[in-house]
Amino acid sequence: MEEHLVLNKDSVKKVLDLLRKPNGNKKSNAKKFEDVVPVAWKKLGLKGNPSPVDLEKLLINLILKLYDVENAEDIEEKPKIAQKRDFSLLSFGLLDGYYHTEEKNGKKVNIPSEERYERYLNDGYFIEFRYSDEGSYQDIKIKDKNRNIIAKSAQPRPLNNLTKIAGECKDEIAKELLKLIKEEKYKQYIDKSQGTDNTDTPLVLPKPCYTLKNFPPKVSESESESDPTDNPSRDDNIAQEESDPENSTGAENFSVQEPEEDPYVELSIKYPIFINIKMRPWQLKMFIVFIITIIVSVCGLSILVYNHIITPPPIEKINVKTNILVHPGSKEDLELDVDPDEADWTQLNFKINNKDIVDVTDDWWAVGLDGLGDKEFDNTSITIWSDGEAEPVSVDVVVEKPGNRVNFSALE
Repeated sequence: MEEHLVLNKDSVKKVLDLLRKPNGNKKSNAKKFEDVVPVAWKKLGLKGNPSPVDLEKLLINLILKLYDVENAEDIEEKPKIAQKRDFSLLSFGLLDGYYHTEEKNGKKVNIPSEERYERYLNDGYFIEFRYSDEGSYQDIKIKDKNRNIIAKSAQPRPLNNLTKIAGECKDEIAKELLKLIKEEKYKQYIDKSQGTDNTDTPLVLPKPCYTLKNFPPKVSESESESDPTDNPSRDDNIAQEESDPENSTGAENFSVQEPEEDPYVELSIKYPIFINIKMRPWQLKMFIVFIITIIVSVCGLSILVYNHIITPPPIEKINVKTNILVHPGSKEDLELDVDPDEADWTQLNFKINNKDIVDVTDDWWAVGLDGLGDKEFDNTSITIWSDGEAEPVSVDVVVEKPGNRVNFSALE
């Protein structure tokens, strides 16, 4: 029976997930972008013959229109728009230098999104903006791993931010694509795109826009001020500070002055606002202790929030093929997937009722074993559950010798 998909935002998001990750979260690159295009084309209800090139054109032009950096009215927002543009293209493997398919050993293979993200972060575009004082991406990975040795599945901060932004953009792209399909305007985005029918290089991929070359850092006000030597009174101030060692604290913005006959201590703070307070020495000590307590509390809270943000969410739902047939020595894909996409697959566990006839690989394929003996076939089940909130699921497995014909309904 032909499947009819109800087209809404959630169903479009699932199709986008398929295009971003043709093999889901499995450690496999068997399926390529072009392999899942017919399925995506049908589920989106696009007209005409399925075309990988046309679907790439549609996605690229939609993203460039949605995140139009050049025509953005607010100049301050341009870097953020450029970031969304690049991260969205990168997630689909449509950013120049990070294409979703490559040729290895004379064979085309899919480049998983995780590998594309790793390459992008190693190239330093995002690191230059957000983590310029922390070294390379690999330096940050080591630093974050040492900080979060307990949270084994925690992602490095740059990768966590990248995937979070790309996920938010996916929602916006799904909403806009749904609108174009319902209004039958999506063909305009295919026709106006540049490109050829060459499947090796389907079209000219957009180059990264979120770069320091396009958005150089602003010069701060303190750096743009005139030279301090232009102020003739500066020399007098310096001379006064050098002549009074008790007033020299090594910092320009904070000083403690203690007059000989005054029982009070004068506390002067010149930045970010000017404050001049007189208090007794014991009051000053209490004030300093109070400030230190606040700083320690904020740091502790920041660490808790940080660990919460970078820890992947629990698995809420497990999707799997419920009936499979496998022969001894062969394997069958369980088509396992989880919601949400960002969840940690290490939370998954499984149990096999009869381990003599079937086993499960690390990338979730069922493998038939030579344990039937004199039987022509036998059946068992695989139960899969997670440490999160997801309900356990069961897979009915029939293992049969080649040439045998098993009636599934008779085994239920």
